[in-house]
This record gives sequence, C-alpha cells and structure tokens, in this order.
Amino acid sequence: MPVESSPSGKLPSTQTDESVSGKPTKTVSPEKTSPTTVVSPKGTSPSAPPEKPAPRIRRLYLVRVEEDGTVTRVSVERSLPSSDTPLADAIASLLKGPTVTEKQKGYTSLIPPGTRLYSALVKDGIAYLNFSEEFLFNPYGTEGYLGQLKQIVWTATEFPTVKQVQILIEGKVTEYLGEGIRIGRPLSRDSF
Repeated sequence: MPVESSPSGKLPSTQTDESVSGKPTKTVSPEKTSPTTVVSPKGTSPSAPPEKPAPRIRRLYLVRVEEDGTVTRVSVERSLPSSDTPLADAIASLLKGPTVTEKQKGYTSLIPPGTRLYSALVKDGIAYLNFSEEFLFNPYGTEGYLGQLKQIVWTATEFPTVKQVQILIEGKVTEYLGEGIRIGRPLSRDSF
C-alpha cells in the first residue's frame, strides 16, 4: 500500500502490527501537529503590531552669543516623535538645551537650567505654558531673560494654532520676569 507524504514533506512514521487475521499490516501513526495558522474572518487581516508614527521635524529656537556679546536667535530643526502633545514635546526638547552638534556650531540656550514644563494648553490661539520656578532665575540678567522668552515664544508660535504665549510659573500668572520684563499678558513675536 503506498504511503503519502505529509504536508511537511516528511513521511509519516509507520509500524508493523499483527491484525486479527494474523497477517502483518501497516498502520500510520499520527504525526505531531505543526503550529496552528490563524485565519482571520473574511475581509480582515491578522492583527499586526501597530506601526510607530513617523517622527516630525520641528523648528526650535536657540541663541548664539557673538564675540561682541550680541545675542542672536537661531533656528534648528529636530526630529521629534509624533504624539498627541506636539507643542509640549517641542518645548520639552528645547528645555534640554542644544545637542552636541548644535553646541559645535556655537549655539546655546538662555533658558535657566533645571526649568521644567508642567503643562501646555492651546486655547483661542494662545499657548498657556506652565513652567517650574527655575524659569524665574536667569544668571545673565535682562539679556538672558529676553533671550529665554524669545526662545519659548518663537518655538511655540511655529505651530499654526499658536499666535501668542502666556507664561505661567507654578500654575500662576506672574507679572514680571527679572527687572521689569512684563510677562503678565500673552506675548507674541511682535512683543520683542
């Protein structure tokens, strides 16, 4: 009796048995089953792991301090992961300071070290950015305060839904930053 090969291409194992008639017969033992293939219901495909969204290029603003002490605003592009909080992601990336490559180009940040972003909310064209109290203490004086504000305002207003930025410190509006720099109202690029 011919024996067919299994789907795996291997012949099933056989053994000789004595039948009731006393004549030897061949019996086919069941082969171990292969891994199960999941078949999806008609019209659907098997679920695959979700793909990560492509990163987005965001424009952030740093500064360069020239030899004569002049502070120049510079834009840089960074690849940030796509998320539901792109403004918060961009500001958080800005707070980390310049990358190694950006430092090699002479770029720096005037945002006080240790500053944290607690929240970012956009409503009616105004971004409400809530920072930790470190934002209030800039060791570079008036130029430092103006530089840090420009970095924040220019970065936030790169988003088309943001026209102005209201700075909050520890959840509250603060009237002044440093010596007379007013931040108690929303700021735009034209504020500087």
